[in-house]
Amino acid sequence: MRSILCTSALSSEKRTREPCAIDTLYPMDWAVGLWVAALVTCLSLQAYGLENMNGEYSISNPNRGAKIQYSTRYADRGDGIRYFDVYSPPITTRYGEVYWTMMEDVPLPNEIIQKFANKTIAIVGYEVDQVKKNSPHDISVPIYDAYNHHYEIWLVGAGAKMQRVKSSGAMRSMMHNQEKVFATVQATSPCKSATSGEFCDPNLSNSFQPIPDSQWFSEGNGGEMRKSYHGYPKGTAQLIRSPQLFKIQPMQIDTFNRGFNGTGFKAGPLPKASAAPAGASYSGLLECPCTDRIKKATRTVYKIQSSGACAKAVHSAAECFAAGASISPKTVNTTVNSKNFPLGCSAHEGHGGDLVVAFNTYRKRDAVSCGAGRASSVYHGSTSTSIGVALTLDMVGDDVNITLSGPADVWFGVGFNAYSMGDEPYTIIASGNSAPMERKLGNHAPGTLLEPSIKVLSNKVSSDGKTRTIVMNRPMKGAGADYYSFTASSSDINLIVAYGTSQQFAFHKNMGSGAIALVATSKQSCICNDGTKGFIGQNNVLLPFGKNCLPEPQGDLIREKNPTCWLDTYEGGLACCHHQNILLDKDQNPWKDQTITYHMKTRFWYEEYEQQSKSGKPSHVNLPRMYYQTEAWAGEYDVVKCSGTTPAEDCVQEITAHWQVKSMSLGDHGEPYPSNATGIKLIYAGGHCHAPSCISLDLYNADTGDLLCSQKPTFGTGTKIFNEKGYIAIPPCLWGSEDEGLIEPVFLPTNANLTSVKLNNNTYSHYGEMASWQMRGVFVYDDDEY
Repeated sequence: MRSILCTSALSSEKRTREPCAIDTLYPMDWAVGLWVAALVTCLSLQAYGLENMNGEYSISNPNRGAKIQYSTRYADRGDGIRYFDVYSPPITTRYGEVYWTMMEDVPLPNEIIQKFANKTIAIVGYEVDQVKKNSPHDISVPIYDAYNHHYEIWLVGAGAKMQRVKSSGAMRSMMHNQEKVFATVQATSPCKSATSGEFCDPNLSNSFQPIPDSQWFSEGNGGEMRKSYHGYPKGTAQLIRSPQLFKIQPMQIDTFNRGFNGTGFKAGPLPKASAAPAGASYSGLLECPCTDRIKKATRTVYKIQSSGACAKAVHSAAECFAAGASISPKTVNTTVNSKNFPLGCSAHEGHGGDLVVAFNTYRKRDAVSCGAGRASSVYHGSTSTSIGVALTLDMVGDDVNITLSGPADVWFGVGFNAYSMGDEPYTIIASGNSAPMERKLGNHAPGTLLEPSIKVLSNKVSSDGKTRTIVMNRPMKGAGADYYSFTASSSDINLIVAYGTSQQFAFHKNMGSGAIALVATSKQSCICNDGTKGFIGQNNVLLPFGKNCLPEPQGDLIREKNPTCWLDTYEGGLACCHHQNILLDKDQNPWKDQTITYHMKTRFWYEEYEQQSKSGKPSHVNLPRMYYQTEAWAGEYDVVKCSGTTPAEDCVQEITAHWQVKSMSLGDHGEPYPSNATGIKLIYAGGHCHAPSCISLDLYNADTGDLLCSQKPTFGTGTKIFNEKGYIAIPPCLWGSEDEGLIEPVFLPTNANLTSVKLNNNTYSHYGEMASWQMRGVFVYDDDEY
């Protein structure tokens, strides 16, 4: 047999030589000319071994009039294209379980880290799959066994770090109204000049900016992830300086029916709240139904205020005393009529640590303000929780005394300034007679053991042997960034509590949440009405419920009274789908000990970035993220079932949203729109919606009436991977050069008005549907040539 060698790039940097096995196609006695033709063809395969991980893709707006058609095959970009693969840590779940958490750091391949140290990598596209590692080939996990609701991926450079931050404004709306979210903190280097500055961003011709130290990847990031294209035109990319780490926060739902051995999909047990009809091609679990494990609560929240006057006062003695009881387990109530007390409801510490709650019937304006009394450095607060863990804090001078009690026969602990483990709080863990541990909890993980900063004053067990009480002392100021710092201004502290199954610290047996309020011993602090708020959760952990449903003309969910906007009508979606929630009813527990384990796999396609290419310009334009939700910042919405008299072909639900270019959320932080930009040009636009009801997403320039992007998902028809029946791919819109087979991008001024129209089939109800526009483009300035 005769063979020749072809250049191959089977890994990111290593080239090998592989036999082309010419003689398996052509016998040795064939004409020399034919053999030579085969040789030339083989040698021209510069990207041999660089095939797409998930096959070829399509786009929604091909340029039919172009001489060539755009190729979604990454290898067709030319000789400079390479890729590297990254696997997430293992994901292990049981039936009905939600996996939604930030996973541990994954270092990038050493050759990538070394090659791009103090250099810039140009990520020109990526592919995503969920796989079981196997030799010689990974095995893809069917989407109907492990459903990807969505994912968020970061590549983090040496000059950035990822941390959990309090969300607000555009970031909070973009991240589904979560109290805290993960974000990267970038360390950037300023440009030396607009022409020779190091690490300058070629996006802006007249306003050079540093190359990003991290990038966020979240386009087509749900059940459509594997066959939705995530690539960019030539000369455009997501640029990253000195890439180091891969981070992923997947939201996966285990829908694997362990009792079904047939081909394809058959639903496993479903909770009563599931909206999926019998015989559906999808599991009702993927819509996050609120099962009977979910608890809802609507309550008036009260807060301690030590200056000024309450924005919303407490107006009756009954409400005042109830408010005090919600703040402290030990209260003494009194009614006064005195200008020496603040108006309405107030409190101070009494003898024995009781909270003295006073309702003042005095009505004249000369009453003292909140926080009246002698200057004090002594503050006190107590709380008990539903799981039997109690906490008392006494802040005296620069120290705080901490009294923590719980079950004597197991470990127990408290985390400060947190609603859940996902907030990664500073935590004190008590375990028997041993010195309590201080830990920085991980995101639903044990986290990091900290150096001790507390001094144990006493550790006693009650006479009946049931309760252990530990009194500790430590400085109010934390010993470092991982320690909580107590301050007099933080009068209300959210807490999480838990206890285990033994004295050995491990996974908790029970957990709960609560809050503690601190009042000054010599001041009369006001108790203020902080409004009626909703809470929802599972396993005794109730998290704040809030939907930022905007009114017309921004969106129409309020006008249509969409159930997702209000707690009392909320039936399913993200709020019922937190990490480790079980989407089954209490009496359902099939296959409790049967788990599946797999990995999220990402293939990043890249080219080398040249700050000054042969054309005299940088080789790639950076593509910042541009984002908006048709559900107008609710983060999700319900597809409401059409009436029984509506013909099936007319069962279509429509929602719309209207916004201006400058109103879009930018980047992964909700960065402000550049003040000196005249507009944008979209390069990539991908809608995000869910199977099985998504019909279309259309984006219009409302000023001209032009249809900018029309997306219609393609539905799977079979049982094979990437073609699972009922699941979708969403081809994006892509703009670029006609020479590449694309439509030239359209300039959209800063004040341009955009309209999005989303259609769903509503023959049946569906929870937690989404209609977001995940886009990338460039900012345009007066002298921009792009």
